[in-house]
Amino acid sequence: MSRYFHHFFQEVSVPFARMIAVSLIAAAVSTVTAQTQGVHPGYTLTNLRPAGFDPQVSGLDFLPDGRLVVSTWEGFSKTKANVYIVSNVQTGDASKVTFTKFASNMYEPLGVKVVDGKIYVLQKDQLSLLPDANNDGVAE
Repeated sequence: MSRYFHHFFQEVSVPFARMIAVSLIAAAVSTVTAQTQGVHPGYTLTNLRPAGFDPQVSGLDFLPDGRLVVSTWEGFSKTKANVYIVSNVQTGDASKVTFTKFASNMYEPLGVKVVDGKIYVLQKDQLSLLPDANNDGVAE
């Protein structure tokens, strides 16, 4: 125990010291409980992931219209990663959430960024712009 705390506890009354100790223990228990549940008590966790959509996420960003762009990483395998567009995530209704593959054969994407409505992906070996010139929902 540091000299400061030792001196502090010598100067304060025993009931006051016990109150501080109980408060610290209660705070620690509250923190551990929140950590084991995985979500801060001030938030509500809603699973919006559609069935069959279980990506290893490497990046997230939003398009100007509110759709979510998700880049995935498939690990150190021969499988190439993908970029998905997820719609209706801001509704909070899991039954309305849909996803479409926007780009495939990405080389270990490390993140995604939307700038002026254009999707950029940082891959292991390059920064790529993913254009959709014909607006069909799939990158060229």
